[in-house]
Amino acid sequence: MKTLRFKNGDEMPALGLGTWQAGPNEVKMALKEAVSNGYRHIDCAAVYGNEAEIGEALRELFDERVVCREDLSQEKH
Repeated sequence: MKTLRFKNGDEMPALGLGTWQAGPNEVKMALKEAVSNGYRHIDCAAVYGNEAEIGEALRELFDERVVCREDLSQEKH
C-alpha cells in the first residue's frame, strides 16, 4: 500500500479505515474486512467509544494470524 512520508521521516499508509459513528457490530466486521484486504491504518480514537469492539476484532485477527500486532504498530523500527 502506498505510504505518505512526513518531514521527520515517519511514514503512514495513505489509506485508512475510519471507525467513527459506526453502528453496533459494524466496526468489528469492517475492521476485520479492511485488515484482511491490506489496510494497516485504522482511525480508532478513544472518543469514538468503540474500543471494546475494535479490541475484539484485533484479537481475532491476531489469533487467526491474518496480521500480527507489529504490522499495525504506530512505530516502525
